[in-house]
Order: sequence, then C-alpha cells, then structure tokens
Amino acid sequence: MIDEEVEYEVDLKLKFRGKTILNLQSARLLYYIMKYGSILTASRILNIPYSKAWGIIDRIEKMLGEKIVSRTRGGSSGGGTTLMSLGRRLLDAYLSKLKSIGLTISATTLPKEPDIVIIGSDDTLLRMLIGKFADSSSKHVEYHVLGSLGGILHIVIGDADIVVAHMYDPDSGEYNVPFIKRVGLEDTVHILRGYIRNIVLAFKDKKHGSLRDIISSVGSIAMRGVGSGTYMLMDHIFKTHKVKHKPKIISMKTHHDAAVAVANGTMDCCVTIEYEAITNGLEYIPLKREYFDFIVARDKINYENVTLFLEFLRSMTETINNTPGYSTPQNFLHTIL
Repeated sequence: MIDEEVEYEVDLKLKFRGKTILNLQSARLLYYIMKYGSILTASRILNIPYSKAWGIIDRIEKMLGEKIVSRTRGGSSGGGTTLMSLGRRLLDAYLSKLKSIGLTISATTLPKEPDIVIIGSDDTLLRMLIGKFADSSSKHVEYHVLGSLGGILHIVIGDADIVVAHMYDPDSGEYNVPFIKRVGLEDTVHILRGYIRNIVLAFKDKKHGSLRDIISSVGSIAMRGVGSGTYMLMDHIFKTHKVKHKPKIISMKTHHDAAVAVANGTMDCCVTIEYEAITNGLEYIPLKREYFDFIVARDKINYENVTLFLEFLRSMTETINNTPGYSTPQNFLHTIL
C-alpha cells in the first residue's frame, strides 16, 4: 500500500557564485508567470502561499541585484506581471538544462478562479467576517496578507479586488488617503471608510512606567514587519516618544501569531490588535485607535461579487461593534476618496 503512495522528484539547481538562483519550484513559478502573466495565478497552480511566491521573486532579485519581473498597472487593458529579459534568460537556461537530462516542467491544470481576492493588511475580525460571508453566500474568497503597502501594489497590477490597509500619516493625522494621493492613485481607486480597531503593546505581565521607558526596556518586539501599517505606526511612535534604544523587530505573519508568541513565553512583548491580546489573556497598553479601510479599484467597484461582499459587511455592523477591540464609525463604508 505504501509503495503506491511513494513519489520521487529530482531537483535541478541553477547556481550563481555558489548561491542557488533557481530550483524546480522557483523555475516553475517563473514559467507560470510567463505563461499566465500573474504571480497570483502561478502561486495557485503551484499550491503555495501568494506571499511565498513574492518572497521567492524578491530573494532572486536581491541575489542578482536586478529585477526579473515587471509589474504593470491595471486598467481597461488589464495589469499583471511579466518576465523581464533577465528572468527569461534564467528560465530558458534552466529549461534547456532540464530538457538535456530528460525532465520537463510538469503540466498543471489551471485552478478555478476565486470569486473575490482580498490583499493587504492582517486582521482577525476580517478573517471571521470572510468565513461568515463564504458560509452565507457560497462564494470563494482568497485573503492574502502582504501588508498595507503590498496591498496597494496589487491594486496597481490588478491582482486584488479589494485591498485592506491602515497606513497612518502623522503629518495629516489621516489614514490611507494621503498615501493613495502620494502614489498618484486618487483617480484610480475608491477608499471606503472601514471599521475602527485598537492597536496595543501587549505583555504576559502588567508593566509600569512611561511608554518610552517600557519600550526601551525590551530587547525585541514581535509584530507585523516592513510594509505593514503596524510597522509604520511603530516607527512613528519610536520617533515621537524619542526612544533611544529601539528594540529588535521580530516579524510575524499575523497579529494572532504575535500574541501567541507572548502568551506561550516565546516573546516578552508584542504589538497586536486588542482582540488578540484579550483572547490570549495578555496585559496591554493602548497605542492607537486606527481605521482599517477597504480600497477598491474604480473599475471593480460595481463588480457583482465586490458589491455583495460590501453589502454583507454593512449588515455585520452590530457584530463588529460587539467584537472586543472593534467599532464602526458613523461613516462606515462611505466613500472617503
């Protein structure tokens, strides 16, 4: 019985100066990007997380010091990702060698497209709401956590139907709008005012003293990493509170992971959402009440599935307000840009 389930796979590695640039998985990723013009589609075919696919591309580009893919802006003609000259040369060299030893990039069936793709910031309540929406509507929603800045990129290339973001601009005191204007997307997207959530600094045991002293006393903080709205907020807090000895940032995939790391003793401190601090039994200091907004490309705002999801969110106002650490403003889901 075991013999029938055993599989074998040979991995060919393309190396440059002793470092592996391509292996079978990354070569397949480039191949399907070239074939379908989308990293998202390629990641679905390979059954790997979207964030991992971007990580593979980023790693290769950093090792080579040159871009291998080109991101093009969406619009009436569509956006996407294409292989640049270097990416094509790498893939051609890899495929040629693979063929010489009698192997090929295996053909894979294109998976079914999801009904809605949401990309951007991490949020526990959003995951719960997506689950309720899927149960009530039988719609398939993909939610990819790439950070607020990563979400904005995917509005540009057209991979996302909805982006979720919480980027705080200390100069204006506003969320998200200044950043959209800064990158010249104000005529391309609509920003819908999202719900409010509380960001906290959490510990296993209660802490005393000023925020600056408490932050300065910890060696490291578990939190969302570079590109996230949380990272941007903490950078602002470090500056405004004149923290001289900045703790090391330990990047976590989700706010839940950050809170669990403190709850199980792996980390002494984390920045997370209040809901996760409460559900994991942590002590905490409030940092900021922030807007978790929904951003939609103007050419997708009237898509049937996008409209259905936004209508569902409006029907969940009471549920949001009854969830610890969350609330809705009076202009919840009104267009603010």
